[in-house]
This record gives sequence, structure tokens and C-alpha cells, in this order.
Amino acid sequence: MTLRLITADERLSESRRKTTVAIFGPSNIGKTRLALTLKRPTLFVEMEAGMASIEEDYRGGHIRPQTIEDLAEIGCLMAGPDYTAKPDAFMSVAHYEAVISKYGKSLDLSPYRVLFIDSITVMSRWMALWAAARPESFTDKGVPNNFGKFNLIATEMIRFLTHFQRAPGLDVVFVGILEKRTDDFGRTTFDMQLEGGKTGRELPGIMDVVITMDTFKLESAGVRHAPGEPLDEAGTNRIMFMCKALNPFSLPGKDRRKKLDLFEPPDLGALLDKAAPIGQKIVTLPTAS
Repeated sequence: MTLRLITADERLSESRRKTTVAIFGPSNIGKTRLALTLKRPTLFVEMEAGMASIEEDYRGGHIRPQTIEDLAEIGCLMAGPDYTAKPDAFMSVAHYEAVISKYGKSLDLSPYRVLFIDSITVMSRWMALWAAARPESFTDKGVPNNFGKFNLIATEMIRFLTHFQRAPGLDVVFVGILEKRTDDFGRTTFDMQLEGGKTGRELPGIMDVVITMDTFKLESAGVRHAPGEPLDEAGTNRIMFMCKALNPFSLPGKDRRKKLDLFEPPDLGALLDKAAPIGQKIVTLPTAS
């Protein structure tokens, strides 16, 4: 790997928009259908049966990984090698070279400019299944070690997310389930449904944009979070993107570049244009020798 200095003039002249987004919402809110609003060539990574809701209308690329190993191969093809990884780790230089040798030109993913991953929730479940069989999930005496397992899940999930985030010239969108929890005192909170609490805590530090997609009610006093309430013809109950970390609902949110309003319409293509007015050039990934 060779370091290259990018001057301010070069950076400011780059016109390819690029951002990384995580969208969390309850089941059946319409997260999968957001892929239909994307304007750039899109690769839909189907990890659950979500494609059924858009299969007649979606015209982009489509791939169906079955395991976390499959997803790691997509990571190699889209984002190149992870130069910090150990040789036997996912997406290491050795793994990248093996993937390039395996697929050659038979699986060319370079034309795509958006990677739409449905879903990060399932991704974390796959990671948990993989981690459960790893030596780190057991003590020296072979006893299950939950601390080791969940630490491994979080470490690898964060590494996967960071690796995809670095993909040159590529917008990456993860969608996941927003989970409602009620404690013993009747207090309700909404959290990202992910295996291991550390992943959810560190995810906002990786993503450029974190969004809660849910139903909100427009009232004279402002806007109220209205989960589960039906939409109405008057439009006072509507599905919206909530995009800020500082929000009155304690919902997941982030806007790294400060380009978004607290609420945005549920149009992912328009949101990407607004969130990232300047991005990276398309960079050709190195090929294995």
C-alpha cells in the first residue's frame, strides 16, 4: 500500500458524492422500498426475504449472500483488502487475493455506486453464529465464554462496517430493525436491534448518517413520535426520516456534515444528494497479481 497526499484543490474538485447511512425502523415501515428511490446504479444485498416487496419494480443489481463468509467476499470485491487484518482474518490481503482469484471477472461489482444492505440486523445475527464456534467464545477448559463471544461479535461487526465505509466512490446503506423495549417501570425506549450492545454504541461513530424511519404526528405544538399509529389522509400522521442525534424523542440519529434537517422526507436518493454534496472520486481497486 502506497500513501498519497491529496491537496485541498484536488479534494474540493471531487464531484462524486459518497456517504454511509444506517436506517433503523420498525418492521413493515417501508425500509426495503427505499431502494426504489436511489438514482445511482445500486447493488441490493438481500440477507432476508425483503426483496419480495419490490421485486417487480426494482431494476438494479441483486445478490444473495447466505453466510457472513459470503458477505466478507462482497466486502473484498467492493472495498478491497483490509491492510490491518491478520492474514487469516476476513478481508485481509490474503483473503482479498483469494477472492479475486476465485471470481476473476465472473462477478464484477465495480459498476455499482450504491451498496444497499438489507439488513444490518441479520448481519449481526450471522456474525453471532460465526462467533459462537470460534475459540474466543470458550475458556481454556472448553466452557462457553459469553464475554469473549460478544466481544468478538462487536469487534468484527465494527471492522466490517468500517471496511465497507471505506469503499472508494461507493455510497453504502445499511437498514435495520428499530426495537421497542419497555422496562419494569413502564418506560419505553427504542434501540437498534443488533447482537451485542457495543456494536450499537459504536455504530454512530462509523456512519456519516444515522436515521430513524418511523411514523410521526404533526401537531399544533410540534411533532410527536407516533410509532404504530396509522397514516391518515390529512397527512398529520406520516412516515419521516428523523436525522439528528439531538432530538426530543431519544431516537437514533446522526448527521456528520450538518446538511440535513431534523426531519426529511423518506426519499433515500434525495437524502444522499443533500447529505453529501462533495465526495470521493471513483478509485479503481488494485487487482491481485
